[in-house]
Amino acid sequence: MKKVPTDSSEPNKFEIENRSLQERISSLEFERDEMRKEIHYLQDNLEQQKNSNLDQTNQTNEFNNELLNKKQHRIDELEQAVRESLQITTEREFAMTQLKKKIETLEKQVTFFFRFNRLLLFFFRLKICKMKLNIYEMKIMINHK
Repeated sequence: MKKVPTDSSEPNKFEIENRSLQERISSLEFERDEMRKEIHYLQDNLEQQKNSNLDQTNQTNEFNNELLNKKQHRIDELEQAVRESLQITTEREFAMTQLKKKIETLEKQVTFFFRFNRLLLFFFRLKICKMKLNIYEMKIMINHK
């Protein structure tokens, strides 16, 4: 072991060194406390940012869900409109088909009646001719008597 000389200046040196070390310790403790405060502040700030981001994300999600719901509702409305339009179109096509069938039937009837009327007209003309012939024959017979 070393022997430390005991000089009267030595306790003063130790005191100075001790004070210096204590000041250094105080300074480091202060620094440590400041860093803890800063860490606490940063943690709080980070937590607030996380909550803020979470709130923003929730708001964005709510907005997107609302938008999605509106779009789905619009899609449903459009699908319903297409179904109704298809139903109306089908009904109109059916009505048109029925109308075309009626028109064809009426055209056939008109053609039949037209031919029948021509036949009747021919028959009546023939009848008139026979009547005229009979009248003519009667005149001839009367004149010959």
